[in-house]
Amino acid sequence: MATRTTFVFASIALYQGITYGITLTCIFAPIALLNAIGIVRYVYQKDIVAGSWVTEHIGHIIGSGIGAYTAFFAFGGRALFEGSPSLQLVSWVLPALIGVPFSIWLSCKYKPKSSGRNTPSLKPKVVKS
Repeated sequence: MATRTTFVFASIALYQGITYGITLTCIFAPIALLNAIGIVRYVYQKDIVAGSWVTEHIGHIIGSGIGAYTAFFAFGGRALFEGSPSLQLVSWVLPALIGVPFSIWLSCKYKPKSSGRNTPSLKPKVVKS
């Protein structure tokens, strides 16, 4: 349900960003859309490799951190670098420049090793009552 809601709101935000020329919305709405699509793809996989939830979790936690640090740095950077617009831009981009490579590195480090055989699905079984 939450992923569907994220997809709907991100789609609306992207439409509004394009329609009204809101740069930040045009940047962050596609990120939210890709995030929602990634979650749906993971959830509906036929077979999930044991432990693959760890890499999914790492990516989403670091992504949340990037969002939080961007908000704090952008707010502080606006006041701190008032006379230099190019440095204000750095405060928007720096968290992603640090967080994305770190997320990729950690995801590769903790990626579960496939044994080459069929592994049982870790999805919960649906119980009909």
